[in-house]
Amino acid sequence: MKCITLLLVVALACGCSGPKSGKPIANSHHESTAAQSEIMAIWVRGEVNFPGEISLPVGACLSDAIRAAGGFTHFARKSHVAVITVRGHKFVTDMRRVKAGGAALEHGETIYVPRGCPALL
Repeated sequence: MKCITLLLVVALACGCSGPKSGKPIANSHHESTAAQSEIMAIWVRGEVNFPGEISLPVGACLSDAIRAAGGFTHFARKSHVAVITVRGHKFVTDMRRVKAGGAALEHGETIYVPRGCPALL
């Protein structure tokens, strides 16, 4: 219950209205598995405040995941944020230039925020 409540709080704080289907995010242990399939697991690693596995609504974007992980640390190299797909492909994004939230994510992907030199950031 705490994880689902936290997901709802994070989604609302990010400006997300929930899954793209328009259905509300599950809020009890008695919800159907269909509602659970509208939530995806993403790993966020590196220079974020709360690295680890996070749950987001299907259709969430890169900036949603970064916010859900507590945002960038002071040492984050925002110009080289990598998304590693479940198939092993790696895409690097300059989050300083992203205006519309970044790429849409898929279940199981990993986001890696490298450490940079603060003087150069």
